[in-house]
Amino acid sequence: MIGLLVWLVVLGFFDEIKFCFMMVGHTHDDNDQFFSHLSTFLKIKGVRTIDSLLQLIVQSHPGLAVFSQTLQERLNVRDFVDSFLLPLHNISKPLNFHFKKMEGTVKFRCRLFQDCQYSPWMPILRKDPPAPSQLSAATEIKVSS
Repeated sequence: MIGLLVWLVVLGFFDEIKFCFMMVGHTHDDNDQFFSHLSTFLKIKGVRTIDSLLQLIVQSHPGLAVFSQTLQERLNVRDFVDSFLLPLHNISKPLNFHFKKMEGTVKFRCRLFQDCQYSPWMPILRKDPPAPSQLSAATEIKVSS
């Protein structure tokens, strides 16, 4: 996940990204309720195939505009992106992460809770990635189906 967020900043989709995890036991927001309701629905109905699971997802929330589909192919960008990232250590406790392009590269900082101080900005890239115009999905990223 961190690699994807860094890459979105590298590619210029965002100038900065703030990413927050919720505290254990405090996840009673909309998406938690969505999956909780889906879980209850699955226990009652049961599914045996991917197609029936996708139908059940839509049926479980009739009041919402829910859409689901099976992807026919996927890009494995993890190995490619990870080759540019520095190894990260001791970041299992922070719940708030901030990624930003600064001084020509992407840096990050983190903090435990929203009311705590952020850590100093730290580098996250091992080496500069190629410019977006130099990337080609066919040559740089493996596609598997």
